[in-house]
Amino acid sequence: MTQTVPTTDAVLQERGSRYGAFHNNAYLAQRLKGVMHNAPAWCRTSDSQREALEMIQHKIARMLNGDPRYEDNVVDIIGYATLMLQDMRRDKNNAQQRATEAARQAAATYNRQE
Repeated sequence: MTQTVPTTDAVLQERGSRYGAFHNNAYLAQRLKGVMHNAPAWCRTSDSQREALEMIQHKIARMLNGDPRYEDNVVDIIGYATLMLQDMRRDKNNAQQRATEAARQAAATYNRQE
């Protein structure tokens, strides 16, 4: 079975009809991301959180600039939010494990000193 590879022009035309003009989408996405970048807690977010939040804003911009009923954008938003949550939980678990190990080491050191 032969698969045809769409041309770049065909892909761009299809995306443009779904998401609107690229320059309009870029403008809106950059404004949305700028709001986040200026938020007080932005500097305390992890790389994973920043990437997920930026990709979510990218998808929101596509929805607002193009077809707001295109479900794939919502599925992607849920996916990025899920990845961010997984990383946050992993980081929390790792921090708890490090704290537990540090407490064990401190207790062992204290017990040796007695």
